[in-house]
Amino acid sequence: MPKITDPLVLPDDVSLLPVSKLSQDLRERLDCEEDDVAITRSRSRTPSKVINASAADLLREFRLPTTISEGVIRYSTANNSDPHETLKNAFPLFQELTNSQLLVPDG
Repeated sequence: MPKITDPLVLPDDVSLLPVSKLSQDLRERLDCEEDDVAITRSRSRTPSKVINASAADLLREFRLPTTISEGVIRYSTANNSDPHETLKNAFPLFQELTNSQLLVPDG
């Protein structure tokens, strides 16, 4: 598990795909909302995960290496949201994605 101060990055082979681009049948099986996003990593054993649009927007902050605090602050500033509340809500997602290697330490 990376330290909280380590820069993290979404690897190049991680895709954020709007579920609206998936077939109707698959969307029904996933039980997702129209604006949700599927996150997946090519050639990985980790199954795809459906996240809401806000979480996907936050994760886009990690296309370039950044610390969790920097990413949360940039996202919160851009979306006029409370960074403390954003971090509190997103921390379980950060844990899950680092454990599944969809969000990895830089380098």
